[in-house]
Amino acid sequence: MENRYEEDARENDFENENKDYKIKKSSNETNGFGIAGFVLAIISLFLFPFILGILGMVFGFINSESGLGKAAVIIGIISIIWAIIAACTYTPVYY
Repeated sequence: MENRYEEDARENDFENENKDYKIKKSSNETNGFGIAGFVLAIISLFLFPFILGILGMVFGFINSESGLGKAAVIIGIISIIWAIIAACTYTPVYY
């Protein structure tokens, strides 16, 4: 009986070690969509905010688990709002 309990304890230890490994491995993985979305969102603050902002938001949403993905979505939203405000407040004056 003692051997059976020792074997169960070893199996549980092995499963716990594998769970820790999987958690560490998934947290270190990066995705190119998050990086691409973040770069496009930053560029959208200066050039073509509607096109690049939407692309940055889409790529960021694909990789929304990472910090860069979330930042890309937020910056894309800010860029589009800024572009709408700038377009509404710009009024050309013709004489």
